[in-house]
Amino acid sequence: MAPFIPLWITRSDGKLEVDTTAVARESNGPTASQLDAAPDEAGVCDFYQLLDPDDAKVISWRRKLAGMLAQVLKEPPSAGGEPFILGVLPENYRLYEHRRVTASDMNGKSKSTATASQPRNERLDAYLYGHPGGRKKRYRSPADFFPHLLWLATDPEGDPGNCGCKLCSPEEVRTRAKGSTVAVPPGSEAKKTVDLQPKGVVLSLDGKSPSPRQLSPQVVERSAPTSALGPDEAEVRIATTPIPSTKLPRVTIPRCREQEVDLGYNVCVFRPGEVVWYRRDETWGLALIAMRELYAVPQVLRRARYMLQPLSLPFQHPAPKIVMDDLQLRPWLAWSPPQPTHAGLQYPQLDYETIDWLSVLQGHAGPQGDAEVDASIFAARAVDESYTPFDLVSTPTSEAGETYWNGLFFGAEKIWVGDVIRLRGDPGDIMVVYHIVQHHRADVKSGVMEHSVHFYGDVYRFRLATQEEQPSPADQESLPPRVRMDLKYRNDVTARGHQETGYWKLKSSMQVTSMREVKGRWYESSLLLPILRGPENFASDIEQGQITDAGLWMNGRCNNSARHPDLVGVYHATRRDALGRSVPSGMRLGMGLDGPPEENIFPAESISSMDLVPLTPPALPASTLPPNPQEGDLDQFMHLDSLEPNASLPHYSEGADPSYAGPL
Repeated sequence: MAPFIPLWITRSDGKLEVDTTAVARESNGPTASQLDAAPDEAGVCDFYQLLDPDDAKVISWRRKLAGMLAQVLKEPPSAGGEPFILGVLPENYRLYEHRRVTASDMNGKSKSTATASQPRNERLDAYLYGHPGGRKKRYRSPADFFPHLLWLATDPEGDPGNCGCKLCSPEEVRTRAKGSTVAVPPGSEAKKTVDLQPKGVVLSLDGKSPSPRQLSPQVVERSAPTSALGPDEAEVRIATTPIPSTKLPRVTIPRCREQEVDLGYNVCVFRPGEVVWYRRDETWGLALIAMRELYAVPQVLRRARYMLQPLSLPFQHPAPKIVMDDLQLRPWLAWSPPQPTHAGLQYPQLDYETIDWLSVLQGHAGPQGDAEVDASIFAARAVDESYTPFDLVSTPTSEAGETYWNGLFFGAEKIWVGDVIRLRGDPGDIMVVYHIVQHHRADVKSGVMEHSVHFYGDVYRFRLATQEEQPSPADQESLPPRVRMDLKYRNDVTARGHQETGYWKLKSSMQVTSMREVKGRWYESSLLLPILRGPENFASDIEQGQITDAGLWMNGRCNNSARHPDLVGVYHATRRDALGRSVPSGMRLGMGLDGPPEENIFPAESISSMDLVPLTPPALPASTLPPNPQEGDLDQFMHLDSLEPNASLPHYSEGADPSYAGPL
């Protein structure tokens, strides 16, 4: 086994048996019938099996839990880069594997040793038992169990009311805890001492809860890593002062300059590699942002210009377009695209790559229509249905079939680790993303590689502050700066109208979310609404003290996809692959600030000054807002003025605020 640095959790609330109303005591695990491996009449064995402590799946759980714990507690990595691992799972917590195999394949293998000869219907799910609530309360993944582990490590009183896991707090997370204590195991020779900021974790080797008088605040002692995990080997010992909350701040350190720009507030609304609507004279088109250039112009709110490559026919590509202002662009999800202009293309299962576009130009799809417009619609839909991870991240918590990424092209949008995304389900829920994890495996029969992506992060819900319910300072401090600044702007606006202020309430910590549960990336209302509403309408709203969540004006990815109703879409290895033939074959996406200067040159003369100057968000007085670029800004789209009066027109999502008269 590779060297690890073990973390030891001294407290546990795990129970091997629990009291019930039906019987005096029952085992806190699978029932006797569930443990029975005898085959049924069809020869299928459906049973639960206790995994050994050294099973590969148990080790995987211990590695992931320790990695998340070290990250949340900001434990610095070792000099040699050795990964962390839990010495053992908390006492009385046991991992079972739910197996469903045919009797002929019953050989005692776990998933970690399975081969391609196993049947396609084999089921190998892991469940962690031990919660004091009984056998029906079990954890399905390390991410599910992690909030409970964090509570065990940071709450000295062991009050379940302070735990934010799904089993202890199924409705809402209780974010205030009363403090934490930490054990300093005796009799160990440390080789390294590092000062830390206050944080809490119960780590020890003696298995006893320590007294606060034993603590030495803000000291970490670590011995050399080891591949053995016995109590006499290497350990990490953390001693701290009590902390006010089990919800600790998380800070994302950008890995590149482009990520730093995109995660900043009021720098750029749109990002390279995204598909957007753009103004082309009196109509609107669809294009890819191929490049973005930052420049400093005093007294100007927007400081980016974009080189766009319009989406078009596979054998006919317009020249790139230069757009100097965010006000000339719209997110793809801001509008719903109309039906294709050719009657023969108005079938939901058609896609860009299979349509015979030359035949369309020859009139075989209908006598009336615009092939270039239709091609851009189909190309944008294909991109909307795609996803592509990028910027590989090396992490000690990853395992076979699992890859961590720093970013994801999610449909038409670009999402970074540290970004904020909009969730489906409850309106207004957002997630702060801390991990983007891709899972991939080969189908045992076809050999085709299957992919899925999950987001790991904290979920927040927007709430109005009342006398009975006030925002938690810890929750607000944990939000990314751009979210806090946008919230301050929104509250300043509503205060002008003598309305209630709002705040973001932590709903779930370190939640795992699949792609089908995500609408798209989150936009600051203070920056996007002037674009969607138009500066004059936005200024009028501000004067009345009205501002709403920009997400209510946005659609969700794959909302109108007939080919991918599962909302997952198609994996592409590169962004260029996702664009297909809708852009020139030799086109390359610029790396911006992270690439060589010669690869990021605009066709026109480039602006020389690249110095970034601090710019403020749109000021509250209407006089400081940017001028309206053009009247009738949203009245036309592409060539829709040539369509029939009853043709489908672009519109905002159905969840738009009814108080605003959005375009129809």
